[in-house]
Amino acid sequence: MDVEKVSVFRTNSKVAVGETSLPCKAPWNNMYFNTCGDAAPCWKLIGHTAKYDKKLNTINNIWKDKEPSNWRWNGPDPDSSVHESWKDHGFQKYRDALSNNKFLGRCQECKNDMDHDVWSLATAYDNFPRNKNGYPSLLEIEVSNKCNLECIMCEPNLSSGLAKKAGLPLLKPYDDEFRQELKEYIPHLTEIRFNGGEPFLHKMVYDICDDITELNPNLTIGIATNGHVMNKNVKRLLANNNVKPQISIDSLIPERYSKIRVNGDLPKLLKNFEVFKKYANDNNSFLVVVVNPMRNNWEEMPSFLDFVREHKVGLWYNSILYPEHLTIKGLPTKELEFIYEQLSYETSLRVHPDPIVAKRDGSFHALHNLVENKIKTWWEESRNV
Repeated sequence: MDVEKVSVFRTNSKVAVGETSLPCKAPWNNMYFNTCGDAAPCWKLIGHTAKYDKKLNTINNIWKDKEPSNWRWNGPDPDSSVHESWKDHGFQKYRDALSNNKFLGRCQECKNDMDHDVWSLATAYDNFPRNKNGYPSLLEIEVSNKCNLECIMCEPNLSSGLAKKAGLPLLKPYDDEFRQELKEYIPHLTEIRFNGGEPFLHKMVYDICDDITELNPNLTIGIATNGHVMNKNVKRLLANNNVKPQISIDSLIPERYSKIRVNGDLPKLLKNFEVFKKYANDNNSFLVVVVNPMRNNWEEMPSFLDFVREHKVGLWYNSILYPEHLTIKGLPTKELEFIYEQLSYETSLRVHPDPIVAKRDGSFHALHNLVENKIKTWWEESRNV
């Protein structure tokens, strides 16, 4: 991918001046921590960079690429130094590659999206600056896999219920020492995000948010929730912090919803949805509905645009690539063609009649991107196999 392609692709992105040529800013502005203690510039690179350890590999070690005291490289070149092996697997490896417009490993997935004019994961990091003081401006944390649902597209690392059924333990890799380490970073952040399991079930999320209230009270806190937890602790967190809620809703049909979100209750979710919506409206925040398009709910995707327009909230569609029996991408060519044609027609019916409004309609663009870029690309690629 050449620099011109990246710049054109990002014409409408709020990329920092002088950085439009960077294919991705994540290695410079973000740290992603998952439920296993792995750390990476984004979730796609989990397992390829570093692992948090409060004694051997702290947050500072990970971000500044200092090799942990127990680092041992068992790769194909045992004669290389410990330091060089670590540098080859830390954040700097991706910073060096992207600075030279090279895409390593799963970075190729974003390159493929950009080549097809599809919104890539890389663009999620465009709006966050590279702090001159060297600190990241964004942190994304999966505190634990503790969750009250057992969604069919989920996995044990993100659902304690699924983990228990698989004979696996509850994952809680972060303790109070991790929280104390975070205090150095919180004042420099633009946003912090808490992802699954279910963030509102984790005491540490509330503790970190208390620290944010003290150290950086205006910090945006993104919380991805299934919408089933609403109690005094949640309400206190909302009252004391600047929260940007994201609620996952994969069907507006109660029976289907319960089959996708096992243990879930759509009426209960929609009741809590109204609480989050009121919070967002009253506090100049923004509520986003997140949807996972799959083989068993694809025909509902246009209905979600109708839903968010009615409620005046945002919309985002994830890309579900696993498990294979649920992903739209893996369907036969004829089925992909049918899905694309049906959704393309339904999408065309929802273009806003006012061109100015239509241009600014982010939720419509999310649906259009899903249909005309992602699904259409999957269909076209299947014809070439």
